[in-house]
Amino acid sequence: GPAGEAAAPRTEGRVHGTRMRGPVLLLGLTCAPVSARTSSGVIDLTTKNIDAHVGKTAVFIKFYAPWCGHCKRLAPTWDALSAEDLGDVKVARADCTQHKDLSARFGVRGFPTLLFSNKGKLYRYKGDRSLGSLAAFAKSGWADAPEYDPAAQPPPKRGSGTMFEEMKKMWTHSPKTLVFIVLIVLFILCSAIGMLVYSLWTWNTEEYVPGPQKPAAATPAVADAGVASADTGGKKDD
Repeated sequence: GPAGEAAAPRTEGRVHGTRMRGPVLLLGLTCAPVSARTSSGVIDLTTKNIDAHVGKTAVFIKFYAPWCGHCKRLAPTWDALSAEDLGDVKVARADCTQHKDLSARFGVRGFPTLLFSNKGKLYRYKGDRSLGSLAAFAKSGWADAPEYDPAAQPPPKRGSGTMFEEMKKMWTHSPKTLVFIVLIVLFILCSAIGMLVYSLWTWNTEEYVPGPQKPAAATPAVADAGVASADTGGKKDD
C-alpha cells in the first residue's frame, strides 16, 4: 500500500548511509599520523622527530650503527626491553649513519651509546647489557648516574678503528670498492713474490764465463832418491 511505498525510501537511505561509512573510515585512517614506533615497540628517532621525545618524555635511547657487531648483538635485548613494563619510559633507537647530526649533538663517540633522557637532562648507561640491568636503569637506576654532558665528550680520534672494523664499514657501504682494493693488493703481492723467485732462480743458475787465465805456478820436481841431501853429509846411499 502507500504506507509501504513511503517507507521504502527511508530503508534505502539507511542502506546508503551504511555503505558510505566504509570509504569515510578508510579516508580517516589514511589521514591519521603514522607513529614512529616499530613493530617491536622501539621508536625510531630521526633529526625531525627527536625533539618531540627528548626533553618532553622519559626515553631510553640507543645510538647505533648497522655495521656495529655490538649493536647487532644488543638488538634482540633492546626489542625485549621495549616490551617490559617501564612505566612512562619509552625505548628508542637512532641510526647515526643515517642521521649523523645526532652523533655530534649527543656526543656519540662509539657504538652503541645508551643515553637516558628525562626532563631535558641526559644520563649515560655503562652497565652490562642484560635485559634486567637495562630495565632497572630505565625504571630508577638513571637517578643514581651522573648527568651526561655531550659537549664535554672528547672528539673522536682519526684512525682509531682497527683495520678489520674499517673493512667491515667499507664492506657494508661499498663492497665493490673493497673487492677491487683486495684484488689490487693481491696482484701487487703476487707480482712482488714472482719477481723475487725469478731473481733467485736466475742468480743460482747463471752461467759462469771465465776471464783470462793466469799461468799456473811451476811445481818443484821431486828430488831424486839417489841424490844425497844435506842431512846425509853428501854421501850417496848404496
